[in-house]
Amino acid sequence: MSNGHPLDGVRMSCPCRIEGGGNLKMLWIKSYVATDRDPKTGKLCRRTGMDRPTAVGALHMFWWWAVDWAPDGDISEIEAADIADVMHFKGDPEELISALNEAGYIEETEAGRGIVNWMDIGGKIIQNKEKDAARKAEKREEEKKAKSSSTPVPKKSKGSPTDIPTKSDAEIEIEIKNKKDIKDIPPDPEKEPNPDPNQDQGQNPKSEQTAESSASPDSQTGEKPEKGSQKKVKRVYEEGNAFLKMANYLKEKIDGFAEAEGVLHLTKRSNMQTWADDFRLLVEVDGQEDKNLIRDVMDWLPKSVFWRKNVLSGSKFREKFGTLVLEMRSDKAKGGKGSGGAGGGKPQKPVIPIVSNESGKDEGPSDEEYAEMMRNAAAMQAAKAGER
Repeated sequence: MSNGHPLDGVRMSCPCRIEGGGNLKMLWIKSYVATDRDPKTGKLCRRTGMDRPTAVGALHMFWWWAVDWAPDGDISEIEAADIADVMHFKGDPEELISALNEAGYIEETEAGRGIVNWMDIGGKIIQNKEKDAARKAEKREEEKKAKSSSTPVPKKSKGSPTDIPTKSDAEIEIEIKNKKDIKDIPPDPEKEPNPDPNQDQGQNPKSEQTAESSASPDSQTGEKPEKGSQKKVKRVYEEGNAFLKMANYLKEKIDGFAEAEGVLHLTKRSNMQTWADDFRLLVEVDGQEDKNLIRDVMDWLPKSVFWRKNVLSGSKFREKFGTLVLEMRSDKAKGGKGSGGAGGGKPQKPVIPIVSNESGKDEGPSDEEYAEMMRNAAAMQAAKAGER
């Protein structure tokens, strides 16, 4: 079947077989990967009327069957009807044999009828099976001899994994019992090591830590714990501290628009000591030393409809600070003021108003109007929820 094709040799599984002892055995045969495109298969299809997928499946069922019932590839004694039954062919069995012969899948020789290239397809499987059976028989003989000797030596069979000697159930039970007996024996006080007289009996030397190992700075707070102490020292920011002033300034800005939008309760219980520490980390750990820039961002925050709803704490202000700076500069650039992203000196496109604004005032809703809209929307939602 292979005819020296470069893709020959893809392995294909044969159905499982149950051998002695109830063990499952999976056998393999070589399968020509281009069987569906082989001209021989096309000729078989034209003679029998089978389509290509059916013909490929029927051929493999024929070869799988031969592993058990024609291991030498000789099918001289097999009737045509039996082969047709194996291949699930519903037509004339003799016509199938003739088509297989003409296509080149079986051949007529002086010795009889046989499967073409059977040694390459499945014959070697049979040979390897016989060699494996002989190897196992030899191994069993070696195990019998090893049991009779005082020092059994495991041997490695050629071309196979190392044979690992197994223990009987009785030997395993004895080992388990011996281990239990050993655990039940109390320790001998005379063989116990002498305790260190300088060491307290209630002290565990493994639990001690040196001052050097516990004095490493914290990566988030930048603080070093005191010598011999494993607890972090909590900072306290007094009135007049620069970081506490920055925290109070941000809180004042947030409370301004939070009260207008009816969400003041979200920041009512804020811990200003924690906020002050967030500003310290922003400056000392994050390296943001431009305090004027920090103030500019806090002044701009209430003007951003999106970010003023999402930055309601000192920690969130620190987390989003880089993004807030970019958004602030983008807004200022669009409005023709500020710095950062103003277009690099390029002329701005003229603004063409869709509706003339004679008053010159911004036609968008004011903060008070926006807050009133939010309260009306909340009232409508509450009324709908009551109706449900």
